[in-house]
Amino acid sequence: MFFTRQDPDEHTTMKAPPVMTTKPRPATRSVPQMATTTDLESVEFSCHAPEAQAVFVAGSFNGWSTDALPLAGQADGRWHALVPLPPGRHEYKFVVDGKWCCEPGCEHEHRGCPKCVPNAFGTMNRVSRQEGHAP
Repeated sequence: MFFTRQDPDEHTTMKAPPVMTTKPRPATRSVPQMATTTDLESVEFSCHAPEAQAVFVAGSFNGWSTDALPLAGQADGRWHALVPLPPGRHEYKFVVDGKWCCEPGCEHEHRGCPKCVPNAFGTMNRVSRQEGHAP
């Protein structure tokens, strides 16, 4: 298709841009595979904090949210929660009355705890490993 643009000084013939007859397709991208509910394993988190008013667990599995996963207090001073986790390695800490800790009274040096690893803040994180096929 051609059209002519009328200009008092000159005549120009230009080709019109092509008309799209189909919708553009969205770019394809790789989407990470998410764990299904059948892949999840219930993991018990437990913390001994008899003087605590509130205990939460925060970790790599919940974006380190300090208030998303509360633990339930027991008469013996232990706090518990069952959390469904996908297979893989997960780091976490407890948040006891607003303060981060691996376990109350165990926040200083590694002290040989096989379930702890150092983190980027100079403290320790606990580690939980779930069996299965990690994505």
